[in-house]
Parts: sequence; C-alpha cells; structure tokens
Amino acid sequence: MQRKSNFIIILLIFVSFQISFGQAKDSTDVEQNKNYYKITIGKSAYTKKLWQEPYRYKNRDYKTLSVEVTVEKLVSKNIEFDFDLFCLTDEENKWRIRPVTMYYYQTDKKVYLEPAADNRNYNSFENYPLEGYSDIEAATYESKKLLSKKQNNKTANIKALPKQILKNGKTTYYLDFPVVSGFKYGKVYYKDKPTGFVARK
Repeated sequence: MQRKSNFIIILLIFVSFQISFGQAKDSTDVEQNKNYYKITIGKSAYTKKLWQEPYRYKNRDYKTLSVEVTVEKLVSKNIEFDFDLFCLTDEENKWRIRPVTMYYYQTDKKVYLEPAADNRNYNSFENYPLEGYSDIEAATYESKKLLSKKQNNKTANIKALPKQILKNGKTTYYLDFPVVSGFKYGKVYYKDKPTGFVARK
C-alpha cells in the first residue's frame, strides 16, 4: 500500500513538472516572437503622379497614400516577414485598408516589388480583422497591360504583397494604400497591433 502511494505521488510530481515545463516553453516562444523585430512608421505622402505608377485602380475614386515602414531585425538570424499583414485604418469611415504594392528607393529611383494576384484560399490579410471596421481591398490593373490589345489582359485583381527575407539590421520599404480624397487620419497596424499613426498633410 505504501509503495502504491509513493508511486502515485511520484506520478503526480512528474505530470506537474511536464505541465509547468510546457507552459514555460510556450511563454518563451511567445516572448521570442515579440523580440524578432521592431516596426517604425515614418512619413506618409500622397502620390501625385499616379500615371507613373505600375498599377491603376479599378475604382478611379481612389488615391494613393505612401507610408514609410522601417523594420529593424532584433535577432542575428535571417527572418521571413509578411508585409501583407500590414493595414491602414480610415478612422472616419471605419475602414481597414489593404496595401496594393510596396517599393524601396535605389538612389532616387523607386523599385517596385512584384505583387501576385491574391490566393483567396490563403489570404493572410483576412486573419486579423479589426472589430468595428470594414475591409477595403482595392483591385488594380497592371499599367503595362492596359496598353495591351488583348482584352483578357485587362482584368483587375486584388494583389498580395510578397514576403521578404530580412537580412540587414534595418530595412525600409514604402507601402501604397488606396484612400479616398477625404481621408484625414488613420493608424497603421501589423496583424492586429497598432504600430503608428498617419494623417493627411
């Protein structure tokens, strides 16, 4: 009887240790994910010469607001970063807006990263809805295809931003968001966490 009691006590201690260890490991993993990178939202500006951009909006009421985003890598290893998880809110209209493209500067020239037509079976933008906000996803044409004579090349698509492997300590990109002419102010979110504030100037 004594041996059976001792066995039960040892078993309970072992199970308790395993649960505690699992909880500690999960907490550590979450904490590490928080410390992989730091996001800073910089300046924002309207794109005045839309005819120079590699896309056109299907809805001609949209204008483009470019937002500077700097991602600082806080770990030594390279990490994959999903820029499709950014969104901009229009606080007056309660819209959650998806970016249509992204670019960086090489000397004084914009270099656009090639987006892909969004796969609606795997749409990371939909994974982090904001309560009380309606999603805005603007369909765009590729401007070079607008010049094509083939009608089937003129289909507007919702685009997904490409994931990037972050190798350098700091990386700066500019994200283009479709906004209406009356846009005044909003917040930039990554996933469902606010990372900065932008306003019309």
